[in-house]
Amino acid sequence: MWSAFTLWHAARRRSLPTWPGDRLRALQDSRVRAIVAHAWATVPFYRRAMEERGLRPNDLTTAADLARLPLLSGEQLSSDPWAFFSSRYRPSTTLELPTSGSTGHFKRIFHNPVAVFVASAHCRRFAPVFRAFLDATNGYRELSVARSDGTSAAIAEFFHHRALTRPRLSQYRRIVPISAPFEDVITEMRAWRPDILNVFGSYAGALFRYIEERGLDLPLPKVVLFGGDAMTPQERARIERDHGVVVLSTYQACECLFIGFECEHRQGFHINVDDVAVRIAGPSGQSLPPGKRGTVVISNLLNRATVLLNYRLGDAARLDVSPCPCGRTLPRLVSLDGRSDDLVQLPDGRSVHESIILSSLYSVPGVARVQVVQEQPRSFLLRVIDNRGALHEQVHREAEHALRRALAFAGELSIRTECVRTITAEPSGKIKSVVSLLRPTTSDRAGLRYTSRGHAGEVPDATAQGINRESDDG
Repeated sequence: MWSAFTLWHAARRRSLPTWPGDRLRALQDSRVRAIVAHAWATVPFYRRAMEERGLRPNDLTTAADLARLPLLSGEQLSSDPWAFFSSRYRPSTTLELPTSGSTGHFKRIFHNPVAVFVASAHCRRFAPVFRAFLDATNGYRELSVARSDGTSAAIAEFFHHRALTRPRLSQYRRIVPISAPFEDVITEMRAWRPDILNVFGSYAGALFRYIEERGLDLPLPKVVLFGGDAMTPQERARIERDHGVVVLSTYQACECLFIGFECEHRQGFHINVDDVAVRIAGPSGQSLPPGKRGTVVISNLLNRATVLLNYRLGDAARLDVSPCPCGRTLPRLVSLDGRSDDLVQLPDGRSVHESIILSSLYSVPGVARVQVVQEQPRSFLLRVIDNRGALHEQVHREAEHALRRALAFAGELSIRTECVRTITAEPSGKIKSVVSLLRPTTSDRAGLRYTSRGHAGEVPDATAQGINRESDDG
């Protein structure tokens, strides 16, 4: 039944990415009305929030109206996950995806089966994109580097018990654990000769640097699909330019599964508007117009178990509604620069986003990978990998100067630089480029003050905090 259900949904909305804008908006608004009615009837948090604001379901009829609901944070979901859980479901009948984001809040998110299988069907909208770069017209070989207990594995297990798997699936896909050394991955690449390599963004960059440094000659995939964490524009450009491998990505999260996908032109992520409503919010939570940069706020229109409406996902981006050269009419998220929670807090009260810091550091010739750790308000550790595997004194000085320029702090700063050959991933398998060891004090809720939350050089344990888009897997 579930196999037929998935195939039917995949075929039913096959042409949706090219629908006229008014038709897309009409479908999305109908989904809004349905989820709002469900939330009012079965989810305690929304019933209470709407009553406090004098709202009824008939007052929230469009995607824009969802901004009238309270702006949710990961901390709220973490502190009371059952306040967002529908009374129509039992946890045992749902797919639980526990996640711990870079805000440091462990969250339990439950997806009802219909939401899981519809999301799977809509993932197929991405297939024509990567297939366009493959020679194969039928099957293709995929090598995934992933956690055995991550999100992808949990979803696969959910499918295994409820739906038919594709015939000979094991013959077309192989999985290497994220903990395996690069040598194991390269051995699989030689033996398997995959068409697609599916990895974390940071892992892909490190793997190709490893291949370059050792001058290895091996069959490379035609396409790298990355997700879970970011890949720098420099690494992406190098993989495509120097190795002739196309790099593509999707935008996913445990809170909303399949949010969007890149097309062949790779000018942002096309948003699945029938599954999710996305808006860009300013500092006070107000909706920003297209083209303005702010925080990504989502409303999951599909999931009926853990209902999340007007939820601050944490990434920073811009909304683009201009025509895409690919012909798809779905709006796009552009300039997606990782989590807006990954901020450096300076003693003068300013916050500096990681995109500013990384842009400055990666402009330094020779810098291949960096990690900035804020140990104290005025103290920073800068870990640098250069293109030759050993930090040269000139790169050392220029990287330190670049960090000072990015922070633009008039007072005294202590910056110590470590030359490293690798940057250790967190237990989730991801690498954070900017890590703050500061914890907000009570007064910081007004943006005032931070205190230390770890020893010098200590990266917080990712079992209590994960990275990037609140998901623990690519």
